[in-house]
Amino acid sequence: MKKFKTRKRIKFFKYILFILIVFFSYYFTTNILNNKKVDPKTYIKNLLNNSFNNQLNKKDNKSNNINPISLFEYNLSLKSNISSNKEFQRQSIEYIEQVNKEMSEPLIYIYNTHESEEYKIDYRYEYSIIPNVKIASYILQEKLENLGLNSIVETTSIKDILNQNNWVYRYSYKASRILLEKVMNEKPSIKYFIDIHRDSSKYDKTMIDYDNKKYARVLFVVGLEHENYQYNLDFSNKLNEMIEKKVPGISRGISKKEGLGVNGIYNQDLSKYCILIEIGGVENNIQEVSNTINIIGEVLKEYIENEG
Repeated sequence: MKKFKTRKRIKFFKYILFILIVFFSYYFTTNILNNKKVDPKTYIKNLLNNSFNNQLNKKDNKSNNINPISLFEYNLSLKSNISSNKEFQRQSIEYIEQVNKEMSEPLIYIYNTHESEEYKIDYRYEYSIIPNVKIASYILQEKLENLGLNSIVETTSIKDILNQNNWVYRYSYKASRILLEKVMNEKPSIKYFIDIHRDSSKYDKTMIDYDNKKYARVLFVVGLEHENYQYNLDFSNKLNEMIEKKVPGISRGISKKEGLGVNGIYNQDLSKYCILIEIGGVENNIQEVSNTINIIGEVLKEYIENEG
């Protein structure tokens, strides 16, 4: 009986010891991450020059991953307790704007009217970053750059514009219109305008497995409540056909919007080459989104060379 009690005590103390080890490991790791300082220029360069998707897969080479403390306020969410660094955000935005300025003749403008739309997080994400449509925009910019197409990504926060004007969320397209008109005046070389969104549909509707690779399905949205909508519809139809040829079933088609309860324009009246693409849904991960963006980039390249 005495031996039995002794064994029980030993097991109990081992259990307590295990809990203490886990607790202190977590505590020290969290403190290291919180105190780690990162040059924002280095991080942004890493993000633009090396695919975000590739960074996720470098699980065995942690030294190559740079602590992604929030790049832009409202654009990246951190699930851990890493505190927001205002100075880091400011320098990051300045650097991205510098990159945009260095694009002598940008042809494509990428923006996110609903910038807070997020994708699924999984075990591969270093530091618990929750990827969103802004990350998708940078992946597309990188893909286009590799294909020889200059593009810029909008860094101004839509939420800031809404707050400054005391507008509610449903005025998001009014806010992004301000940015579109500004870039049209400042960058006359830009011809194509891409608004990237994420759908709210379930996984069975937003993912396709083709040739042993998973893709986030796309949906083109065209507003019919302006007189020149046919141009936007023709452009979307052509891209849709080209994407389907590369990966049959990747597209969910074209959603034509008009009437009560919808925007009906989506700022597409500003240019016949203004499109809205919903890439994936709430249950798609960034790997699937990145696979789809590779296809979109290739299709844009082909369209511009042959018909643009």
